[in-house]
Order: sequence, then C-alpha cells, then structure tokens
Amino acid sequence: MISAVRTITAKDLKERLRDKSFFLLGVLTPLVLAFVLDLVMGDLGEGQLEVDIAVVDVDQSEMSGQLQQGILALDGQGGIEVTALETGADPEAAIDADGHDAVIIIPEGFGPSVAGQGGGATQLDLIENPDRPVQAGVAESIADGFVTNIERSRLLAGAGGQLGVETPPVALESSIEVTREWPGGEGLDTGARMLAGMAVMFVFFTVQFGVTTLLSEKETGTLTRLLAAPIPRDAITAAKGTVSFLLGVIATMILMVTGALLMGAEWGSWLGVSVLVGCAVLTAVALMAIVAGIAKTSEGASAAQAIIAVGLAMLGGSWFPVSGEGAMGVLARMTPHYWFINGLEDLTDATTWTVVGGPAAAMVIIAVVAGVPAAILLRGRLRP
Repeated sequence: MISAVRTITAKDLKERLRDKSFFLLGVLTPLVLAFVLDLVMGDLGEGQLEVDIAVVDVDQSEMSGQLQQGILALDGQGGIEVTALETGADPEAAIDADGHDAVIIIPEGFGPSVAGQGGGATQLDLIENPDRPVQAGVAESIADGFVTNIERSRLLAGAGGQLGVETPPVALESSIEVTREWPGGEGLDTGARMLAGMAVMFVFFTVQFGVTTLLSEKETGTLTRLLAAPIPRDAITAAKGTVSFLLGVIATMILMVTGALLMGAEWGSWLGVSVLVGCAVLTAVALMAIVAGIAKTSEGASAAQAIIAVGLAMLGGSWFPVSGEGAMGVLARMTPHYWFINGLEDLTDATTWTVVGGPAAAMVIIAVVAGVPAAILLRGRLRP
C-alpha cells in the first residue's frame, strides 16, 4: 500500500507543480492581495494613533491660564498634538480650516467656578470633529481627566476647610502621562497579519488540487483504471490526501518565507511556524475532502469549496480581526484561521516555539472531527 501511495502521490504532485495555476492561486494571488491590503490599511496598525487637539481659553483667568498650560503640556506625548487657539477663535471654523480632531474650550466663568464662587460645577466644553470620532474620543477622555482632577481637589479643599485643615491649592497642571502598551506583546504588524490571513485562506483553494482530482478522474475515466489496478482502494484516497497536504504546505511555506524576506515579517521560531502551517493545512484538507466526498462533479465541488473557504476566512479573521467574545467568538474558534493567526501572534513575541501548542491542538481537533467523515465519504466515491 505504501508503494502505491508513493507512486500516485509522486505522479499527481509532479503534474500539479507543473501546473501554473498552483503558483498563481496558491502563491501569487495571496501575496499580491496581502501587499495591496497592507498598502491600503497599513497605517491603521503601524505606529500610533495621532490625535490633534486645540484648546482655547475664553475665560482668561489665572485658573484657566494654568489649565491651558496643563493641556498644552501633553503636546508630543503618545502621538498627541496640542495647539493653543487665540481667544475668541471660532472652534468649528478651526476644525474645518486646520483639521483638528477636537477643540477643548475653557468657558467663561471657569476660574470663579473652580474657586467656588460661581456656584456651579466645573466644566469644559468640547467641539468634536465628526469625521474623526476615535481621536475625538481621546480628546474627550483627556478633558474628563482634567475635570475629574479639579473636582477631586475641590472636594478635598472643602472637606479640609470643614475640618480646619489647610489643603494645597487646586492643581491644574497636567497629571496625565500617555503611554502605549500591548498586553502579551505587540504581535504581528499589519502587513504580516494580512499575509498570514491570506495564506490560511488560500490554502483552502490550494488543497483542492489534490482531493478534487478524485472527482475529475472519475469523470475522465482514469479512476476506473486505478480501481482495476492491484492496489488497495484506500491507497488512492490516502494519496489524494497526501498530495493536498504537500501542496498546501509548499504554497504556505513559500508565502511565509517570502513575507519574511520581502515584507520584513517577523514570525518568530520557524519550528513553531512549521507546526502551525502543518496543522492548518491538515485541517483544510479534512474540510475540503468533505465537500469532495459530497459533491457530484468537480465543478460543483470547486464552487462549494470556494464559498466555504471565503466564509471561513471572514469568520476566522483572515480579513479583519474578529472579537473573541460572545457568539462571534465561539464561531471564530471553530475555524482554523482563528487559531493559525492567533498562534502566529503569540509566537512573534515568544521565546519558545511551544507557545503554539494550544492553537495547534485546536486545529488538530478540528481536523480529526472533519477528517473521519471525510475519509468515509471519499471511500464511497471509489466506484467505477
């Protein structure tokens, strides 16, 4: 049986590697897509979020001046740019003209309010740029932080006055320090993540070249000659599965190496990468084999496999990161895409390749669950 598997595998593998469609669909297309997506969306993941804030002091009191200086002290921290506007400047006009993400307004009466003479709560006004909601949200958080700090100082001063304890004056200088941290490490950069997503999505197309040939050989009559040969029938399905697995591994490893060389992708340990690639391809072969075992024609199988490949890719986060929470998270975890990409994310910052053990085990479970019915279905196809 081993000799028969080796012979059929060598023949099919040689034919497929000579076929330009293998490199076009398995290597070139995902590589080009990854480059394009990186060019389009690379800025979303590279560097840091830039926030452009303007501040205008309408009150012109000592307190408001101190607060304005405190806000201006944030300039240059963590991608935040702060600009002081002239008193009387129109905030909305400044947003339109200069593209600020938000304008913090220190309103008239702010100083007396902080000193407890205005009778009202301390407040700042914020004009947001509707086209920059994320950056405007950061500006709102900064303004809230200053107001909270002022209110806390006022409460301490009030309590101290009742107890006859002298308290320090209200602090209006910046106590906000902006830093950025990534729990568990930075993970893959945008380009590397895009390439990983495309690689695991297109491996589902690549493995079709192996298992789907069982249907095309049945249509052309070559399967009949194979069944007439003195070889075990299981050797035929084993050979088709082996061809699919090898084609998937070859195409995916070419993509991973190309990404490291041309895009500077840092995958981490290549042993860990190899384990993840092997498990992802094994899962793809099992899932695509189910379709090949159910479909009546090779064209029908290819169409169904394409739909499944794209659907699983979207669900598993090949195109965009998906939430790991709720029903969406449960569905995403049922795809090899989710585990493959998350395994690479963990591997990038890890000191040992063994961190891929969990994602690899999850993909093996999916492969076994899908592989058992796939083997039964494909064996049922071995009829003249």
